[in-house]
Amino acid sequence: MPEKSIFSKKMLRYPNVWFYVDSSITCECRETVYLIAQSLEKHCRIVDDFDPNFRLRRLLFHSSEGSDMEAWHKGLQTYTDLSNPPLSHDHQLHVRYYFGDLVRGKSERVELNLEIIVRLFGLTLDKWR
Repeated sequence: MPEKSIFSKKMLRYPNVWFYVDSSITCECRETVYLIAQSLEKHCRIVDDFDPNFRLRRLLFHSSEGSDMEAWHKGLQTYTDLSNPPLSHDHQLHVRYYFGDLVRGKSERVELNLEIIVRLFGLTLDKWR
């Protein structure tokens, strides 16, 4: 995993989910990010349907914790505060993509040792070949 130092200082915490895509599926970083984003949208309903004004602010001021793109899944669980209704809200999952920093840091490509992964997770290598 790359050092946190290659990421923008605006990124508050180290990414906690990583997607590894075999280079035989797609070879360009942006194509890979698009494949992941489309898969998350299709299968997990994680979408970039933010308000156009929010998107413009994100582009102009590089907000969103230094990410290149982001998406979310709204309405995961409703929080209702009966004593203070304005605090009631739906919980959300936010996903931020940091591919630009990986490319600039020459860390967008890695080699995975499947033997180690298989041992770590107690899998059989037959499933992966």
